[in-house]
Amino acid sequence: MSHQPDQTRGHAGRSAQARLIDPVTGKTFGYRFGGVRPGPVLVAMGSDDLVAHVAARLGRIPSLPWLRGTLCLLRADRANARAIESTLADSLGTVDRVVHLPFADDAGPRAVREATWKILREAAVLGMIQGRGVRLCRHGQQPPSRS
Repeated sequence: MSHQPDQTRGHAGRSAQARLIDPVTGKTFGYRFGGVRPGPVLVAMGSDDLVAHVAARLGRIPSLPWLRGTLCLLRADRANARAIESTLADSLGTVDRVVHLPFADDAGPRAVREATWKILREAAVLGMIQGRGVRLCRHGQQPPSRS
């Protein structure tokens, strides 16, 4: 698997975001955040457009380089199952949580905002981020379990 750092830079010049490239097709099938500090592994999968917009939005969070663990966003429409299995399994190890984002064609501002908050809630529950300002549940719902 190829990790190509994007322009988002973190603490001490470390890249906070890397594109995940399918070695067979050469296309981006996802984005990887963190991995510098040990911690849980969170994988989120969704449609191409939604994942691309969510990755851009997450990349603008200034504290992202201090993420504990690794967050991977996968573009399920482009993800080659063989590439994911052979490349991510080796570099990620055990995945602690998988989040499925909506697969609708809608990648409008509301869908991007809701998907971003869904990922941030899961990251807070797993202890990847402190979660200040992140509601752990939507109005009227139970908070996600820590298991």
